[in-house]
Amino acid sequence: MAEMRECSRCRQPCIPVRGVRCRACVSEVNRQYSLANKEKLNAASKKWAAEHPERTLESRERWKEANKERSLAYRKAYTADRREEITSRLREWRRTYPERVAASKAVQRAVRNGVLKKTVCWVCGEQKVHGHHSSYAKDMVLLVVWLCRKHHQLAHSALTRPHHVLDSR
Repeated sequence: MAEMRECSRCRQPCIPVRGVRCRACVSEVNRQYSLANKEKLNAASKKWAAEHPERTLESRERWKEANKERSLAYRKAYTADRREEITSRLREWRRTYPERVAASKAVQRAVRNGVLKKTVCWVCGEQKVHGHHSSYAKDMVLLVVWLCRKHHQLAHSALTRPHHVLDSR
């Protein structure tokens, strides 16, 4: 069993966590460091996320799964606060990319009418899928690859940043 010592910071008797500091002092020192070096830590975090998009996405998905109610409440509040902005951006996106809107609608109609059938994700086998278009040409709108949300996002990342790998299970 660990022996009691005096904390080098607060001078209270404790079982030291790191060196000769108590758990409360270690937490406080870490909090102060984080506040003092916020920009540096944020830059390092963003750099790591950019270098590891698959792991970042997996981590985000795990967090959302573990915190479903919190995540849903946040999304609802965010959407409610920015309804007009979101609607405006969506309208602008639809004006900018009419061929993508047409392709998406064509796939939706084809699925509804039984011309196309959704399958599982091409990469991982997930049931909930999106149709991914490799081309939006009018003669190719029904040529889709079925991907789950995660792999669909990775596919679009791979198009803009070719060093990303689609096959990240």
